[in-house]
Amino acid sequence: MKHARLASLSFSAALLFAGAAGAADDATRCDASKLKAAGKYANCRLKTEAAALLKGIAPDYSVCESKFSNAYVAIEEDYGDACPLGGESSEVAEVLNTCTATVSPTDYDVTFSMTSASGQMGALQFEVDYSSNTGEFVGDELEVQCTNLISGALFAKHDYEADEELVLGFIPNEPKSAPLHLASCVFRSIGYPDPDGFLINVTDATNAGGFPINVVVEVFAISPH
Repeated sequence: MKHARLASLSFSAALLFAGAAGAADDATRCDASKLKAAGKYANCRLKTEAAALLKGIAPDYSVCESKFSNAYVAIEEDYGDACPLGGESSEVAEVLNTCTATVSPTDYDVTFSMTSASGQMGALQFEVDYSSNTGEFVGDELEVQCTNLISGALFAKHDYEADEELVLGFIPNEPKSAPLHLASCVFRSIGYPDPDGFLINVTDATNAGGFPINVVVEVFAISPH
């Protein structure tokens, strides 16, 4: 009887050990599968950005994001509780987004436009706070690379790099109506700039008679330089 009990205990221990080893193997396979999925996601983002750069358009990562999310779900369904972590795909994607964006900075043309005005514009000045974007306008202070898009207008520009603020001013040779493209400035960014990351504040807008008017200035377009 004693030998039978020992044999039974040995058999049970072997089963437990085998189960533990199997769980460990599944955990390793889960991690390995997630690493492969992460690598494919990073590669997809870089290919997408390269293709968009050649076409002169904004990159669309939606296909990469969908494939990555679906891959994570499938992996966790396959290995279940054996996966050391679960549901962390968004956190991993955020890290990879930052990593792939730091491969190399790229120059972009940011076009500012007067999209609406309560009257014809005779003079205009506005500030652009770009601290929310990862990058800077090319050129120092008065040498910032901005091109006046209003033919014949007096044009002033100043990039206050320490404050991450760009100031642009215009006095056209005749009153101008909205919509109107104002200026295009070169912005060097790690990753595609966020249009909403340029916070625009109109500090002065008047008509030809010097009376205040209401003006809205927005980022009209961002394209590779």
